Amino acid sequence: MESVYGSVHEVREQCRGQKLEGCLIQRADLAVLEFEGFTVDRVGFKSVGLGGVRFSRSLVLNSTFTGVQFRGASFDGAQLRLSSFMNSQGIEARFTSALLEHCKAYDTLLTNAVFDGARLLNCKFGGSDLNGARFERASLMHTAFSDSRMVHAQMMNVSFRGATLVDVDLQGANLYGADLRGALLMKVDLRDANLTNAKLEGATFVDVATDRADMDAAQRAVMAGRA
Repeated sequence: MESVYGSVHEVREQCRGQKLEGCLIQRADLAVLEFEGFTVDRVGFKSVGLGGVRFSRSLVLNSTFTGVQFRGASFDGAQLRLSSFMNSQGIEARFTSALLEHCKAYDTLLTNAVFDGARLLNCKFGGSDLNGARFERASLMHTAFSDSRMVHAQMMNVSFRGATLVDVDLQGANLYGADLRGALLMKVDLRDANLTNAKLEGATFVDVATDRADMDAAQRAVMAGRA
């Protein structure tokens, strides 16, 4: 049975050697701790406060963040694999230049989160709020922003400026005011998406599905390479 910890003192005692492994941490405010450069493996964070905590350059493996408040937390340069965020709040969290592989975020508030320069591979975002999030110069492959519950992604004013999106599911996403300038979209599903007031100048679209997408004639011309 995994060890269960519920206080800052108990968690600090387990953080020797920049490793935190095989445990469940619940109902504790860990905002005074730092996990920069740590290996976090098979750790469950449940109803935990991680506001502003630094996970920069950390390696996060097979870990779950459930009911966690991680507003302004930094995962800059971190590697996250097979990990998930569920029913959590990560407003303004930072994932700059991070690698996210086989990660999930369900019903999680990621408003104004920053993924600039990040690489997202085989990730899933379901029912999460990404309004105002930034993915500038990021690389997204085999990633989905919709789920089987048909809960469409909220991504108003999101920025994919200069990003590369390959085999990305944005079906039904609310991309009102999104910035796609200079982006490359290849095999991206934009069916039923709301692209009202989206900025598409300089973007390249290859094999992109746009059936029933909400956009004007000028935007369709850009997608067709006629503008």
